[in-house]
Amino acid sequence: MTITALRPTQASLESAYLKSLKMERLGRVVLLAGPNGGGKSRTLALIEGLAQSHNARMQSIASTIAIQQPVFPHVTLGESSPEISRQVEGLGPRQVWVADPGEDLIVVRVQPTATTFRGSDQMSLGEISALADSAKDSSIVDYADRAVAYFVDTLRVARNSRVSSPPKPDASHRQALGQSLANFIRQLVGVEISITDRDQLFIDGRPLTSQSLSPGQNILLQMSAVIHSRAGLDRSYVLAWDEPENHLHPHVLVQVVESLLNSPGTSQILMATHSVPLIAHATNIDPGCLYVARDGHVGPAGSDPTGVLTDLLGNDEGVRKLHQLTGVPEELASFRFAAQSLLDAGVAGHVHMDPQTGQAISGLDLKQGRTALLDFGAGKARLLEALDEKLGAQLAATVDYVAYDPSKTYANVRECLLDRVYGSSQGRSFQSIDAIKSAHGESHFDCVAMCNVLHEIPIESWLECLLQAASLLNPKGRLVILEDQEMSVGELPHPGGFLVLDEPDLKLMFRLTGYELAGMERKEERDGRLTAHWIPAELVSRVTQASVRNAVSSAHDRAAASIREVRNQAGPRTYKAAVAHARWTQQFVNSRLYLDQQAP
Repeated sequence: MTITALRPTQASLESAYLKSLKMERLGRVVLLAGPNGGGKSRTLALIEGLAQSHNARMQSIASTIAIQQPVFPHVTLGESSPEISRQVEGLGPRQVWVADPGEDLIVVRVQPTATTFRGSDQMSLGEISALADSAKDSSIVDYADRAVAYFVDTLRVARNSRVSSPPKPDASHRQALGQSLANFIRQLVGVEISITDRDQLFIDGRPLTSQSLSPGQNILLQMSAVIHSRAGLDRSYVLAWDEPENHLHPHVLVQVVESLLNSPGTSQILMATHSVPLIAHATNIDPGCLYVARDGHVGPAGSDPTGVLTDLLGNDEGVRKLHQLTGVPEELASFRFAAQSLLDAGVAGHVHMDPQTGQAISGLDLKQGRTALLDFGAGKARLLEALDEKLGAQLAATVDYVAYDPSKTYANVRECLLDRVYGSSQGRSFQSIDAIKSAHGESHFDCVAMCNVLHEIPIESWLECLLQAASLLNPKGRLVILEDQEMSVGELPHPGGFLVLDEPDLKLMFRLTGYELAGMERKEERDGRLTAHWIPAELVSRVTQASVRNAVSSAHDRAAASIREVRNQAGPRTYKAAVAHARWTQQFVNSRLYLDQQAP
């Protein structure tokens, strides 16, 4: 169970004393950074509250679905659908999106402090039992004595179940719980825990006292009790950890995070932190994991960590000194992008109010009957999800959507979405062009959308794909090519590497001259970063092998000019400039490799 997105209502934000929040496409590790008072801890508290609301909502939906199952056999609880909305009217809007809504969302929120606690020999048996039971209460903050009590109670019950006669019905479960606790502590803290026949708690063969532990061990033992008491043996949980760097060496903290991620129950870790080493480690694995909380506004840090570093280090002078020590940001940016450019490309999913798919939707004529739309290279069908978000119950009557992707990887994702929207995926999900033509005929579609497709496939395949698109468009139809002109993460989608085309290159590829230039429409978002080029069907078919080469040659020349421009910029090198330099360098090399291969 993982949280994939947060979309709190304004009332929820105000109750958490936050002004705005944008957290989408959340991975297994999510970091919240920013100045003190910015809203990091309040965000974790909000997430805990939203999880509780989510569980109550899912229970209500489950009972409603059980009643309505014969009426809505294809309802998927993980998605926002008109059917669910009608059945749970009055429950309020969903505010948290999760990977598997069929389970309870367990959020374990911790902010342990190294404090003194009593040994088990200073507690009565009744006190131990009461404290151990209260350890499962999510509202508890003081965990020192409760951790000791939970350890003793769990290990004592496991021991007694082994020797009880006759064996109790749940004896095996109790023994497994005790063993899993010992294993978890061994994995997380690196110590062995045990109890004597007189129920005295020992750590590595020594009686457990505050003085026998380092502050870091003190913290981690408390965390072990919090997590294990609430998640138990086999329940997955999301850990919300406030200021994990307290009392932990930076290297140890990274090791603990990795150890938690490798633990069977840990599905996701959310951390509010000031730790530069932790941020560096996590963003090196997932550049999109970092979010900033500043003055009550929470949102993605983006590809440039300079603002976060300034928050953490006080001012530009602090950042400059760190740069001198470590060589970031420009060296880090160049190395990271270059390394990423040797990794397989990921497949993007839908995000709330996705600006790129929104470009495609804005160009569709949705007022003139039902629009036949082919999502060429559909992937996870993010375009369909965006249409569903915008049109809701009107989607099926407004857009005749068909998905094409030769890969089977996300076929089940596409088919589940189609089942939900149209009642069936039959005749709407294809892995070959011939199958599409057999089902719908040629010249059927009003629009063929290629969202981040051209740069994901070998240049040698462009001609075939574009001519296929042309054959599927009706005479008044249009092809839309959507691309991110400023990729912040490198990738190697195929051995030839990525190559992103823009207007000058596309004009050459479709051999546009004179009045034909006006036929191609260019729209952009975010200062030109996201582009959408709309090409009429009659112009799409003009592409040839020679025109593809001319387009690549144009992209090669643009890359060379852009590299010179970045290198000639005055002033200090920035992270953004370093990413741009690395990106243009990849474009230059990839286009050069293709041109050399095509040379006679």
